[in-house]
Amino acid sequence: MPASPVQELRLDEPNQLSGNGGWDIDFRQLQAGDMQTKVVLRPGDTVSLLELHMSRGVHQRGSSPTSGLTLGLPVTPSLHRWNGAPIETPDLVNFGMGREFDAVNGADFVGLTVTVAEGTLADLSDRLGCRLPPKCLQCAALPFRHQSGSLRRLTQMGRSLLHDRSTSFDASAQSDFVTALLCAMDAAEPLLDGTSSLRTRSVKAAVAYIKEQTSTPILISDLCAMTGVSWRTLDRGFREQFGIGPKAYLNRFRLSGARSDLLRSGHGARVADAANRWGFWHMGQFAKDYHRMFGERPSETLLKSR
Repeated sequence: MPASPVQELRLDEPNQLSGNGGWDIDFRQLQAGDMQTKVVLRPGDTVSLLELHMSRGVHQRGSSPTSGLTLGLPVTPSLHRWNGAPIETPDLVNFGMGREFDAVNGADFVGLTVTVAEGTLADLSDRLGCRLPPKCLQCAALPFRHQSGSLRRLTQMGRSLLHDRSTSFDASAQSDFVTALLCAMDAAEPLLDGTSSLRTRSVKAAVAYIKEQTSTPILISDLCAMTGVSWRTLDRGFREQFGIGPKAYLNRFRLSGARSDLLRSGHGARVADAANRWGFWHMGQFAKDYHRMFGERPSETLLKSR
């Protein structure tokens, strides 16, 4: 499946962004000097990403898209105020849905926003067994615990989807990103967890399911529904047992299966056939994950079998 197109725009001034992606903005430059504005966009069916670079301090005013819930991720620590209040990094700012906002940024500002289609967050949170924090329904800054790893990972994930143009942005990738977003939002709430024995049973059942569904796309929400536990319980169980989360486990499990097939292949075998048998359809991403995992390209493994 081809990657969703990434658009990069160089603007003379940030207000040229108004109307793009549903944003209605009226930004005012506060610092003197040449203003460099760059926008990187990646639209999707349920998730749209936008990264805004501004070289000068700006008073940001406007309203967010009405098509879904929009949240802002910290990239640089130069967002100084949000709706009149001082803001500390890291914070996840909630633009709401069609809500007005008022913010101030300093020089060399980089802000990443994600707009999730209406109802998608609530639907996926139900399937994952996560409770949407009440603050997510308000136009506010969501405070995070000190050194929140989930927020950093989410920001890195969003930027990778924007700047690595070979990365797939299909329905599965968008669902993964929303799952990570829910995880980051949940990090602002007290931890709620299952018992150790429940985690052990749920991991065992999830692994059995993964082994049965070798080529079928599997979402973490599918594993939660099948095991009857929340994402947090399942994730902790996998990390206790394997040191990685369920998504990483699933990916490595299938990469290993594809490698085994390639090593057993005879003359005339194709890398794509082995990848497809194990649920990999985006060959660029497969090759990248494969090389990162095994230190060689799939074609090099295939040559070993000959």
